Amino acid sequence: QILQTMEKNKFKTLAISSPRYGDGKSTTAANLAVSIAQDLKQTVLLVDLDLRDPSLDKYLGIKPGAGLTDYIAGQAEVADCLVKLPFQRISVFPAGKPIDFSSETLGSPDMKRLASELKERYDDRIIIYDMPPLLDQDDPLVFLPHVDAFLLVVKEGITTTEEVKRSVEILEPEKVIGVVLNKA
Repeated sequence: QILQTMEKNKFKTLAISSPRYGDGKSTTAANLAVSIAQDLKQTVLLVDLDLRDPSLDKYLGIKPGAGLTDYIAGQAEVADCLVKLPFQRISVFPAGKPIDFSSETLGSPDMKRLASELKERYDDRIIIYDMPPLLDQDDPLVFLPHVDAFLLVVKEGITTTEEVKRSVEILEPEKVIGVVLNKA
């Protein structure tokens, strides 16, 4: 359904977040990326934008040499940061070293240029951004102009109705293409 919606609307970028940490957003982002990469017509770039608490490298068992924070600091090129997974048609752009000024970084002109470059480089590539939680940080709101669509992950029995409502209010409602009920 996600691929169909993205194809229909000519979307190339998808941000995934949740109201709070622990809802399963990074797991969902990684699993979705691997699933989409199984489609022979698609390649996927999975980008860890949780710059304060990156977790994709640990979750995927990779040891990156450099990451997004290194690129923004001018210490690495994009090619230095990308990590190929054993699966075909999927690469990971890890966050790099954790930083405290993540909102400023995500709102910087360098990040705007990078988001544009990643989106335009390959026609067959879908970019999945693993974002920090919506109610714990303002980073997703800062980066929202650079994404076409948004997928919200909520945890059954933990995420409250009020947290879901507040999360959707933070986002541009027309960009929300779905909600994943995790741990159901």
